[in-house]
Formats: sequence, structure tokens, C-alpha cells
Amino acid sequence: PLMEAAWPAPRAAAALGGCACLLWAFSALVARPAWKRLRRSRECRTTEAIWSTCRRKGHLIKQGDNNGLSSLRPQEFVETEASAQQASAVVSAKQEVCSGAAAALKHRVKHRVCACGALLEGTKPHDEVAHMNSTRHRRNLKALSSTKLVVTENWAEYRRMVRLHVTAADHICEVGCGRGVTTELLARRCGTRRVLGIDLSEKVIALARERYPEIRFEVLNALDLSAVRKLGYFNKIFVDINGSRELETLLPLLEAYETVLKPALLVVKSVRLKQLMLRCRFVWEAEAEAEAATESAAATAAGGGCEEE
Repeated sequence: PLMEAAWPAPRAAAALGGCACLLWAFSALVARPAWKRLRRSRECRTTEAIWSTCRRKGHLIKQGDNNGLSSLRPQEFVETEASAQQASAVVSAKQEVCSGAAAALKHRVKHRVCACGALLEGTKPHDEVAHMNSTRHRRNLKALSSTKLVVTENWAEYRRMVRLHVTAADHICEVGCGRGVTTELLARRCGTRRVLGIDLSEKVIALARERYPEIRFEVLNALDLSAVRKLGYFNKIFVDINGSRELETLLPLLEAYETVLKPALLVVKSVRLKQLMLRCRFVWEAEAEAEAATESAAATAAGGGCEEE
């Protein structure tokens, strides 16, 4: 007791050592596993978001792959079994697109994009509340939940949509049916009584009626919306009014169909519209591409400097 009273320092050191041991045990047994689980969950959520983005852009990703990018295979290669040389070129192109989609996704998260597509970066909490109650927010959400538009550029893509989007319960109108080949494919999916083909040319309608007498065809102008409405309700509309037609004719027609007829799906065959949509970029996608171009230029400049040395 006299020694302990004279020397309190060893007792304090022992107490500190015991506390250090307890902290180490807590970090090793509790804190570190919890942190690892949190990191894995975040990585899984990020990878799943990238997978879903790439699926929307038409890619196939193997779920078992850890990075989710090295196993990319294009759908057209899987279905048509192209040659190995063509497949390798297509796969490399798809990987570039997917990496761009991942970068754009990171920029979307970085900029805090609202569900309606508005940028919320730099906004204060009360401004965000005002945006959620704004007309712009409601209008954009309504547009997202309204008619779905699918754009194709050739017969193969256009008729592929028949197999992917048409069910037996649909009522379908094909605008610009021509001789009725696609209309007959539609009738196979949902029945002859649920399909209507319209065209402005009396000659091609006569050929279509002669070729497919069980299907209903009418001579009608696609811009006469009141006449189209009198023919019945159609929840899905296929539009093929010359795939190379100018956009100033096609876009007002699509807008009128969406506003007046209000179908759940609009499938249109238009080369010019698809080319326009391929060039479209959101704000975060444009910024991601700009940063990628800047990094590429910097890497090229650094490589050139090394070669000169």
C-alpha cells in the first residue's frame, strides 16, 4: 500500500493500457466489419445502378461479373451470331458506351438531379421544397408518366417492336400501313378485330384489303384526328409515314397523337428522328463527355511530352 500510494503512475498506465486494448478489440470485432459491410452495400448499389443504366441503353451485362463491364455483349451479336471479328469490334464499342453511361451516372449523382430531370445542385433546402411544389416539377413528372415513345429507323426494328410491345389485350392502329404487312403481324398478336390500318393512298389500301380481307383497312389522312378518334380507341399506335420524312411534318403529328389520342405507346419509324435522339445529351452527360475529352487531351499531351524527352 505504501508503494502504491507513493507510485500512482503504474496504476494510471495500466488503466490506459486496458482502455487501449478495449478500443482495439471494439474496432477489430465491431467497427471494422460494420464498415466493410457498408462499403460493400454502397458498391453493390452503384454497380446495380450502372447495370440498370446500361440495360436501358440496350446492353447485356452478366450479373455474376464483379466489375460488370468486362462481360458486356451486344444483343445483336447474341441473336445473329456474327463473326468473331465483327463481334470484337461491336463489343469494344459497347464497352465505350457503357463506360460513358457509368460516367454520366456519376455526374447525375454528383449534380443531384431531381426525378423530373431538373438539376438541384447548389439549391438550398427551401428552394428544393419550392421546386417540388412547382408547376415545372409536376409537368415533367406528368410527361414521364404519359405516352411512351419508341423510335426505330428501319423495317427490322419497326417490326421487332410488334413482338416486344404488343399483347393480346391491345387495340392498335397503324398509321401509314401501306400494303398491310406490318398490320398483319399486329393482327397475329392481338387479333384481327383489335387492329386497324390507315393510309392516305386508295391504291395501297385496295391492295391491303385484297391481300388481308379479314383485317380492317381505311383510307384516311393521318392528320385528321377527329376521324381517327371516330374509328375507336387505340392504346398503342404504330406510325410509318415514310421513314425519311422531314421532322417538321412528323413531330407535330406525334405531339397531336399524344395530346388528343393519348395512347400508352407510340412506335414511329423515322431515320431523322432517331439520328436526332442519338445526338441528344442531358446536362450531366454532356459534362461527363467534356471531362472525358479533357482527360484524353491531357493524357495525349503528356504522352507527346514524354516522346519528345
